[in-house]
Amino acid sequence: MDTLNITVLSDFPLLAMIIVHGIFPVKVDVRDDALELMRQMANASKKEEGCVSYEFYVGLTDPNTLLLFQETSAVYVKDRNLYI
Repeated sequence: MDTLNITVLSDFPLLAMIIVHGIFPVKVDVRDDALELMRQMANASKKEEGCVSYEFYVGLTDPNTLLLFQETSAVYVKDRNLYI
C-alpha cells in the first residue's frame, strides 16, 4: 500500500468515526486475483463489530489502482482499547 490516511472526525463519542483510506497499485497480470482477495477482505471486515463500511473502488483514471475506504466506529475502538 502506498498511502494510508486515518482521520477521526469528532471528539464527541456518538459521532466519532475513524476513516481509513488506502491506495493499492496492482499489476495488470494479477489484477483479477487482487480484486477477488479484496472482495473477501471486504466481506469479512463488514462482519466485524464496529465496522460501519469497508469498500474497495477502482480508480477512474487508472483501473489498476484500487482504493480502500473503511469507516469504523471510534466508540468501538475506544471501548476495546485499540489504538491506530
